[in-house]
Amino acid sequence: MSKSKDRSYNESTAPTTRGGRVFATLTSRAEWLAYRSRGIGGSEIGSVLGVNSWKSATQLFFEKLGLFTEGRDNNMRMFMGNYMESHIANLWEYWGGSEEQTVANYNAVKKTRTCVERPETIWLKKHPYLLANIDRQIETTPGKKGRGVLECKTINGFYAQQWAAGVPPAYVYQIQQYLLVTGYKYAEMALLQDGNALRVLEFDAAPLAHEQIIEQGLEFWSRIEAARPYAAQYCAEEEKDNPNRALLADLMGNIERFEPRPESTPAYEEFLRKRFNKPTGGNIIADAMDLRMAKIYMELGQKKKEIEEHRQEVANRLMRRLGDAEVLDMGDAGKVTWKANEKGTRVFRVSIKE
Repeated sequence: MSKSKDRSYNESTAPTTRGGRVFATLTSRAEWLAYRSRGIGGSEIGSVLGVNSWKSATQLFFEKLGLFTEGRDNNMRMFMGNYMESHIANLWEYWGGSEEQTVANYNAVKKTRTCVERPETIWLKKHPYLLANIDRQIETTPGKKGRGVLECKTINGFYAQQWAAGVPPAYVYQIQQYLLVTGYKYAEMALLQDGNALRVLEFDAAPLAHEQIIEQGLEFWSRIEAARPYAAQYCAEEEKDNPNRALLADLMGNIERFEPRPESTPAYEEFLRKRFNKPTGGNIIADAMDLRMAKIYMELGQKKKEIEEHRQEVANRLMRRLGDAEVLDMGDAGKVTWKANEKGTRVFRVSIKE
């Protein structure tokens, strides 16, 4: 567990207010961290909503309190994302609807759209707990009026599989939070895969998503504000040469009262494994709820086994139906395929409308 980072910021770049929005110019990473501690960033709203594969709401809760922050934002994936941002934004300005046309535009120095950097944190006076640090501000783009938001992303081929069914929800909500905070009506995402494949995706403002972000964001941030006094005492006590362990336990108990509910995500399980990685060997006497949850776990495990067996039986029947054929054509309803991959192994897939 580590103490809170330095949260001071340069008073010479004090925030300014325009049109119900607050703008804070950033001159350093320290300032960015300082403002980020004041609310929920666009890259964090997915965790609040329980749709982030990498970080749970509970982990974010403790990080905002300055607890369990080891290794945060300090990995190569995040570093490369930041490093490549300016390159992706530059390529986006030459986007021509396809990679071939984009290369042609670049070689001819023919920009099709423009953007500018906005090194600032923005928030709404009405909802100050929602923050936006946009990659770029779109000045012009074909078919759109007014300014917009440009989000730059890098992904590898393995991670791209998660995009097969569409943009992951965490990124959709990130963009929608940026549109909510900035007040812009549209956004584009420039997506660079494996350093050599570029795509551009378009988004319009979604009022229903904005309502969800406002409501659940407020609920989460209320937990932070309620727990902060205890967290501050905890950090101060922990820094002492001989901290009072009983007091620390009591303070942590008060913090945990405001902890978000457990999630059904791998990210939450991973957080629990890291947080409780030094078991003491003690025993806890179970109550009625503990017993009920244990029984539910066993029942779900049995149902999962039965479902998997039934699913395998159905798959086997369909594969037997296909035999040497590769496609079971169902017309407008979809199809079932059993085709060989590059290694010669036949891969079974079902693609039909629900």
